[in-house]
Amino acid sequence: MAKLINMLGDVQEVHPKGKYFNLQELYSLVGCEWVQVVPLRDGRNLWIDEVGKMNSKENVVATDMFRQDLLQGDYLAGNVLVDDEGEVD
Repeated sequence: MAKLINMLGDVQEVHPKGKYFNLQELYSLVGCEWVQVVPLRDGRNLWIDEVGKMNSKENVVATDMFRQDLLQGDYLAGNVLVDDEGEVD
């Protein structure tokens, strides 16, 4: 089940319109023009704004949740979509 973590720290379950999320849905959910995928050790993926650090502030909740998967000192910015393996086409 995919979860969207917005800039306010709210976490909500989100569902694709079809069987899988498509690129347009990712753009809309993350709120960007270019998405970047960050693979997690447990098989899930983070979908983030490719240029989020230039356009948004740190997403403190998402950064804290996934700190173990980030490089030391790195952070996540903007809205973050967390998907289970195989939810994106």
